[in-house]
Amino acid sequence: MGIVTNCWVEADAVDNAGGLLLVWDPASFVMEGRKTGSNWILLWGKWCNPAFNCCFVLVYGPNSRQDRARVWDEIVQARGLNNYPVICFGDFNEVLKPEERSSYRASVQGMAEFVPFIDLLGVIELQLIGQKYTWYRRASQSRIN
Repeated sequence: MGIVTNCWVEADAVDNAGGLLLVWDPASFVMEGRKTGSNWILLWGKWCNPAFNCCFVLVYGPNSRQDRARVWDEIVQARGLNNYPVICFGDFNEVLKPEERSSYRASVQGMAEFVPFIDLLGVIELQLIGQKYTWYRRASQSRIN
């Protein structure tokens, strides 16, 4: 097997949050470009089989609502005029609806900022089958979008 290059991108750690690492199989995806921010990585290129252009966005949403809003803006700006379909994943640290948190203590303003971000990217949420929540810590539960 030969040496494989250009099959990963990293974003440095910020404060207590670890960095991000996005790795792919170069036989499946050929990167044409990338942009990174403090809490996100955006790649664009060609998926090989079946062949189509797309963007991948890996996100780790900061804890504060104001910092998350900044991250959403940065990603929208980084995507720019690229109209490739977007595959977006990670931990957004935000929910789309209050019932996605067991405590129903979701930030109304945070959700109001998150929904337009999702809409601008043209992201469609995958419907999960099984458990209602995907994240648990003691009595807290949340659905990680």
